[in-house]
Amino acid sequence: MRQRALFTLILLAVVTLSFSQTKLSDTTRILFIGNSYTYFNSSPELFRGLAKERFPDHVVETQLISQGGMTLERHWEENRAIEALKSKDWDYVVLQEQSKLGMGVIIDERTYFGETSLFFDYARKFDAEIKKSGATTVFFMTWSTENHPEEQAILTHAYTSIAKELEAKLVPVGLVWEKVRDRDDINLYSSDGSHPSAYGSYLVATTLFSALFEESPVNLSGNISGKSLTRAGEPALDTSSLVTISASDAKVIQTVSWKVVKKLSKSGHYPAIKEPSQNFPIPVMEAGESMELQNILGRWYGTSTYSADYHGLILDVVSQDNQPKVNLAFYTPDRADQMTITQVDLADNQLHLTIMDSLRSLRSKITFTLSDGQLTGISKSLGSNITRYK
Repeated sequence: MRQRALFTLILLAVVTLSFSQTKLSDTTRILFIGNSYTYFNSSPELFRGLAKERFPDHVVETQLISQGGMTLERHWEENRAIEALKSKDWDYVVLQEQSKLGMGVIIDERTYFGETSLFFDYARKFDAEIKKSGATTVFFMTWSTENHPEEQAILTHAYTSIAKELEAKLVPVGLVWEKVRDRDDINLYSSDGSHPSAYGSYLVATTLFSALFEESPVNLSGNISGKSLTRAGEPALDTSSLVTISASDAKVIQTVSWKVVKKLSKSGHYPAIKEPSQNFPIPVMEAGESMELQNILGRWYGTSTYSADYHGLILDVVSQDNQPKVNLAFYTPDRADQMTITQVDLADNQLHLTIMDSLRSLRSKITFTLSDGQLTGISKSLGSNITRYK
């Protein structure tokens, strides 16, 4: 009889210990630092709604610092995120980089990933401040655009590499997205093929829930109300419906989120992935004919892809003290946009111009070569960490 009582006592002790290990503290505070991928459909509020349903006695406080297109570099320089970090004792700080990792390359309207060095640099800076505050750094792995699923490998590698280096938490939204995106009955994208639909934002919330709480979101509601967030992350005064998803669709997303997170937890929390190779060629000018000043003097008429608005261009080249002086204007059907030329150079059989485009706040370098009586050029513009080739 005493042995049976002892067995019961031990069993109760084990059950009590197990429960105490999974029991949450009274409050979890989470600071989100990101942009439109986070504020679309108020993802932090969706996450709070899931947490409130599963843990009704637990308080989840969130704050979002955001703006459209923000990079971690701009967040750091504008200092609002750092001020928010220092304003409260956060448990987690979730970092979400700009969709092309802050250094995109645009070639004739197609956007590619550039170098990831700025992402890594500012992730390290934020991580140092986050650790200093006593919080845990979390990386929100984003997803590839609808038309270019192959680019997920770049995002996955970048977020995994920096999270592993800094021993930070990784929320594998992109990996979950990959497994759901091809379903005909669930469209994760909004009409632009980049930002999340209500389904996509719900997937963000369920993956955050799975990774941060290490709990299954399966069977939680697909109908969530909360305070709608502005682009800057400011909450509305009143509560409203944020997403309405059928129970069956919600369960699909919940199940995949939990399955991916649970699989990663068994393999060290980080996916194994090789660094992908660069998937685009940088445009270069082909060698042209010998270019001397007297061969290019005069007025040149042509077309351009510098902007989709422009149907043509006029390039005037004159000689001033035996050096080229240039005027350049781009034309639409109803206007001419005169460019400000800051530098002209004729060297290595190429005509080089530097232009200031006040309409687009861009400084561009244009290079022309001469072949068969025609000038052919490439422009390279740098602004907001995006390099544009035309």
